[in-house]
Amino acid sequence: MQIKLIRLPDKGEYISGEELRACIDIDPDPGDWWRIQLALREHIVNQYEARGVVVTVKAQGKGLRVLTDEEVTPYQYNWVGLKIESIARSLYKMLGVRTSGFSSNVKRSHDRAVNVTSRQVQSIMNTNKKLNEEYCTRNNPKKLPKLF
Repeated sequence: MQIKLIRLPDKGEYISGEELRACIDIDPDPGDWWRIQLALREHIVNQYEARGVVVTVKAQGKGLRVLTDEEVTPYQYNWVGLKIESIARSLYKMLGVRTSGFSSNVKRSHDRAVNVTSRQVQSIMNTNKKLNEEYCTRNNPKKLPKLF
């Protein structure tokens, strides 16, 4: 698939699905549109990064939107929260694995993965708690939103 952007969108600008479709050389199936959207998003981010500018581009309906600087922090903060929740869910699923039929090598590998992941989750939780406490005592009685 060839991608040809007529121009690089400005921060805060929305690019409709029709405009995006004009940038590619194929007519995608509706079920594959998310793949096209992802490729176009990556293309826009790479074009900005080649110019030394960091941007966040998010899917919005059938189109894409380049977030303004004011919109990036809350968007990325929520994104981090979702990723941390995903890590915690993965740990929960690993803890539910029955290892009784595993060979010793596979069991050792599983136990190591559980140990590492649980330490990562615990570290994130402790850091989040500490940052919340520091923020509350120094700046404001309001706490930062809990990540999970």
